[in-house]
Amino acid sequence: MCTPPEPCRDATGPVARRVVARVLLAALLLVAGLPLAAREVVIGVLDDGPAARRYVPIEAVRRETEVLMAREFTVRFPRAKRREGGWDVARIAAGLDALLHDAEVDVVLTSGLIATHLAARRAQLPKPVVGMVVADPVLQGFPRAGGVSGRHNFVYVAGEHTIGDDLAAFHALVGYRHLAIAADRVLLETLPELPPLVAAAAEQLAVRITVVPADTTAAPFVDRLPADVDAVYVPPLPRFDDAELAALAEALIERELPSYTLLGQRHLELGFLMSGAGREVDVTRTARRVALDIQAIVLGEAPAALPVALAQPRKLAINMRTAAAIGYSPRREDLEGAIVIDEPAALPATELGLVAALERALEANLALRINELDPLIADAEQAERRAALLPQLALDASTRVIDRDRANPLFAAEREGRIGVRASQLVYSERAWSGWHIARYLREAEDEALRAAVLDVLEQTARAYLNVLLADAAIAVRASNVTLTEANLERARARADIGQSGRGEALRWQSELAIDRQELYRAEAEAGTATIELKRLLALDQGATLGVSDDGIPAFITLLGNSRYRRLFDNARRWAVFREFHVERALARAPELARIDALIGGAERQLLATGRAYYVPDISLVGQSATRLLRGGRGASLAGLGRDEDEWAFGIEAELPLFLGGARDARRTRASYELARTTLSRADAELAVRARVLAALERASGSYPAIRLSREAATAARDNLAIVTDAYAAGTASITELNDAQDAALTASLAAAQARYQFMLDFVAVLRAAADFDVLLMPDGLESWYAEVDEYFRAAGLR
Repeated sequence: MCTPPEPCRDATGPVARRVVARVLLAALLLVAGLPLAAREVVIGVLDDGPAARRYVPIEAVRRETEVLMAREFTVRFPRAKRREGGWDVARIAAGLDALLHDAEVDVVLTSGLIATHLAARRAQLPKPVVGMVVADPVLQGFPRAGGVSGRHNFVYVAGEHTIGDDLAAFHALVGYRHLAIAADRVLLETLPELPPLVAAAAEQLAVRITVVPADTTAAPFVDRLPADVDAVYVPPLPRFDDAELAALAEALIERELPSYTLLGQRHLELGFLMSGAGREVDVTRTARRVALDIQAIVLGEAPAALPVALAQPRKLAINMRTAAAIGYSPRREDLEGAIVIDEPAALPATELGLVAALERALEANLALRINELDPLIADAEQAERRAALLPQLALDASTRVIDRDRANPLFAAEREGRIGVRASQLVYSERAWSGWHIARYLREAEDEALRAAVLDVLEQTARAYLNVLLADAAIAVRASNVTLTEANLERARARADIGQSGRGEALRWQSELAIDRQELYRAEAEAGTATIELKRLLALDQGATLGVSDDGIPAFITLLGNSRYRRLFDNARRWAVFREFHVERALARAPELARIDALIGGAERQLLATGRAYYVPDISLVGQSATRLLRGGRGASLAGLGRDEDEWAFGIEAELPLFLGGARDARRTRASYELARTTLSRADAELAVRARVLAALERASGSYPAIRLSREAATAARDNLAIVTDAYAAGTASITELNDAQDAALTASLAAAQARYQFMLDFVAVLRAAADFDVLLMPDGLESWYAEVDEYFRAAGLR
């Protein structure tokens, strides 16, 4: 009947005691041997009229009643005892009279707002009446004293929240200034108290509220809406079918009017903005409560003494597609604990799997683009150094003006101009040749630095991608834990309602809920941070939507978990050989070592050049030719008379510095130290590569079995939590036990969600240490890797 996680909830403890009393009465009757099922109970039902939907379907009440009373009575809901008033107040009243005076009917259920309202107005009721649907007992003036109706043969089921509460909640959410309330015209005729109560609510909220009559279609109602209305409250409109409700919702969206409906969350899908009631569990609770009232009445309890309040936890639901359509953005705190439905699916600007993300990083990563320029710069440097070894050709021209007094007709005119060409070819220069050789080594070093940068970008991108997945997994677990804590808060309130615990338990769960939501916010922030980093690495606009997926990762983990992989380290000897394979492979492929090897080659050539500088001269072939183009001024007519205007020269030049103040000694000493430093750096880098590989292997060897173990732990913790939750709802477990079980389940679930991504992070570290991402990037990468491992194992004498 009332089972976890949705226990029966009533406003007063006596409900639970009455249930126990009824069970004891049934047990006594069984002991006495009385035929419990011998008595037949006939339930008459009064509907307001044909309706497209009902808040509490009679079928749900029938099921709950039969389950509850099957061993005591035969309960029937005959079709012949069901009346409909055709949405006419007089006919509804006549139907009520007919059922009240029908000798075959034991209990009357009023399943409509009007029928229940008319029954509540009757001073005398000849037989028990259970009012199933109540809009607002305060607004409708229902009898209520001490939590019961106090009226002979009358009991009803009413939630703790009033329409005034809804109006205040709606106002807090959207801040309306002029609210329109849709009200069925027939209901308006039945409830003359509505206008003054609405006016009082408007005064309290300092807003305007207009009640707008509604019939059976949306268009006339929309036409009657005042032009300055900025929000619409939609109570149950039983004469609207789903098509008209959808039309109403669409019309409100077109006018960008936020709407708050009492029709329940299922009807938000028609396009209304938000609701605070109508969960499926709320319908079930109401049906159960009606069944309990019927049982109590049949067992002899007075309807006037039965509780009328039914605690129905309010839970905001928001249709996010409608919110987007009308330009409404709910505050973050409003979404805490809210049910979000019909959220528009974001169309990712980029949808990437892990391999696709790595490939994009190779194409678009800006840091990598920067590093790709370094080899090109080294090429230019190398070409510049080589140019010094090739023929040089220069053109020179000059003009000269000398003092007129110094002009000599035999040698120089006052003004002269000449043009010439000079050619040279370096025969040998140790400085030039060593510069070219060193530039070639530096070019090799830049190539290896670029290869290291590629590996670093691949590692960074893979880690960022996996961190996004890990953060998303943490969000899912945290969100589930928040939902669980919300359910436990409801359970605690239910326990307090029936006297099983004090108010302190509910306060404890309220505190836990605040903490859990805080952790959820933190997880969402971490996911956002991880996504920002991934977008940076992929050179994506931070405003773009990025979709990530773990498709393929479980299959890859499964592939690594097969017997072919596990045999590589299933004993100490194999593990040692496997480690050594990775170390040797990494040492052979590490770009860090190859880069230092190139630098060592350059340092050795520099040291050789500084030694040769003592005795190897620079030798060049030089040739030049020139001719005079002009003369002018004093002596121009006689200067150079009889001499050829053209001149040329050719020769060999050799230069060997004899003393440079100790500069050659200093250069040789510095080159020697630089070679020693680079050689030591190579040894240190080799140790670092070896340690990096071994450490990565150790981490991966520990995180792989954690996938299985954490999954087992999470399953056990969830099973334990389910057991403790049931016991808590039944009153046999304490809040401390439940809290401990929930904490254990949360910790285990987080560990399980994160385990496979942590292994992949460790595996990526292994790939980076081994300087090889082909396992991930190449279709046959893993198979090629297996082939290398098998060959190495065979060489080591292992199969």
